Amino acid sequence: MDEIEKLKEQLREEQRLRVAAESRALEEQQQRELEQHRREEAEKRADASRPLTLQQYLEICHSLSLAIEIITDHAARLSQETYVFLHIPDDPSCVYYSVCVPSLDVQDDDETRLHRTAVAQAFAFVLQAIRSPPPCQAWHDAAEHLDTWAVEYEDVLQSIPVTDRKPRRETPYKAQRWKGFVRSPIWTRSRCLPPHDGAQQSSGDDSDDDDDESPCPTPNPGVSRGGALTTTSTDVGSSEMQEQDGSAASQKGTNVRPNIQHRLYCTHECLRGLAFGGPMDEECPNFANHGNMHINLHEFLRLARDQLAVDRGKDANCVPLYLSGSRGSLFKFCLSSHGYRLVAKGVEAMDTEHLRYENKMYNYLQDLQGKFVPVCLGIINLVKPYYYDSGVYEDFMFLSYGGRPVLKDLGKVNADVANEILAALGRLH
Repeated sequence: MDEIEKLKEQLREEQRLRVAAESRALEEQQQRELEQHRREEAEKRADASRPLTLQQYLEICHSLSLAIEIITDHAARLSQETYVFLHIPDDPSCVYYSVCVPSLDVQDDDETRLHRTAVAQAFAFVLQAIRSPPPCQAWHDAAEHLDTWAVEYEDVLQSIPVTDRKPRRETPYKAQRWKGFVRSPIWTRSRCLPPHDGAQQSSGDDSDDDDDESPCPTPNPGVSRGGALTTTSTDVGSSEMQEQDGSAASQKGTNVRPNIQHRLYCTHECLRGLAFGGPMDEECPNFANHGNMHINLHEFLRLARDQLAVDRGKDANCVPLYLSGSRGSLFKFCLSSHGYRLVAKGVEAMDTEHLRYENKMYNYLQDLQGKFVPVCLGIINLVKPYYYDSGVYEDFMFLSYGGRPVLKDLGKVNADVANEILAALGRLH
């Protein structure tokens, strides 16, 4: 009997221990759930007290950093129904932003509600970004000295104690209204008239009836505010454009530098004389700018290197030709002091040896330069790199302009052209 009582007592003790263990486990579970609930409530209060302006500021700074990294001056950040459009000016350390909420901007009683929709806003922004010219080299130089964005904005916000955060301020969004714009920018068929026709119709008698037939408020993209013709043409063989630029500059009597994109290249004979100490070429379109005689080739390379280090603004005398190969890209360069206009092939540091080998091959074909191959004037190592299409170019090789591909523009190759091509290939190989 004593053993039975002891066994019963042992079973009762084990049951008490089991109940106590289950109670402790349940209490610990409840404590964990309560702690989790407290953390969630604390996070909700932190989010509610988080300054909205700080969050937007950090997000905008992050977008600015990304925009600079991909080399563009426009960026957009979309957050649910809110659009934040960013613009980076000539100073890459600044950013301008514009906030719009299309769901609030579009109102039924607004005659211009069409272009306030989300699609219209985004489409207009994309068009503006596409038509914007690429940043100049000075912009890249300034961007290289900016601090690197190395943290996420969540990390910055989490480092701010909850007690130090200011209460959330209510800043209700106010829909914007464009003053002085009373009709849609969409051209109807009746208003799609040539610019000169619209100008001829304007008179004192018709001044009161211009509500429906008035010209589009958007300026003619081919005419600047000053009335001078602007163009994006990159045709380097147009003598007519060259004459227009020269006459316009002389009429204005200013010292504005002509756009290098609209100026003619020097001839092969001209650059051959520069490279090998030959005579001047009077047929060169830039003959009047070269002086009485060619400068020394080493002097040309020195002047070109010095100029590329300082001439880095929007009107710089070195612009990309938007032609790239497996190694390097082509630029149009003008030596400002002597008017030599030619091609510069730029390569990144990884391709420097290939460029030097190419220059060596040009030297080997010296007697063919200017006849079957371009004239090569040598290589320089840039003081400051040139930035183009996400590439960083550190070496330039100067060449005469070889023209456009023969087989690309010719519908049919005649016998004379074929014989010249065969002769060139025979000399090269």
